[in-house]
Amino acid sequence: MSVTPDANIPTASIQLNDELNCLNQEVTLDGSSSTSVNNNTAFEWFDQLNNSISTAEQITVEQAGIYTLIITDNENGCTHSTQVEVFQNIESPVANAGMDEVLTCNNAEATLDGSNSTGDNLIFEWFDQNNVLIESLPITQVSQAGVYTLIITNQNNGCTDSATVVVTPDANIPTASIQLNDE
Repeated sequence: MSVTPDANIPTASIQLNDELNCLNQEVTLDGSSSTSVNNNTAFEWFDQLNNSISTAEQITVEQAGIYTLIITDNENGCTHSTQVEVFQNIESPVANAGMDEVLTCNNAEATLDGSNSTGDNLIFEWFDQNNVLIESLPITQVSQAGVYTLIITNQNNGCTDSATVVVTPDANIPTASIQLNDE
């Protein structure tokens, strides 16, 4: 009597749609492209601590790490496994709204300068104290006193940071007075 091994071994496959970042708080791991000759397959997912976390074809995860999919052909008992690493990019940019400014008689406009902010692929947004968007460039001019907020966003991962700058009127503005002589 001879025993012939079953050569119909399933193939586990994982598709990952994105990385975790400030925009994507969760990602989908999809094992539906896994194959089995018998099309009678069981799925089991494991996290990086080897804890069984699901028996579904697709799972949603919120943590970075290595995930393992084991598929089993239910008719012949053969198994196959594969792994995928979920990466996380949550590095925030650093907003720098510059120095506080003073409006004077000689300088009726203040320069708000966020160009020393750091990060990749940044979007700049300046808001006034009423939370109204006033500019979408790193540097802008204002002629009103108040607290201005710079919000920067890394377009690659959606992470943001903010900083404020205060524009004040000159407290040493000269005053004119007129005296009338009584005649």
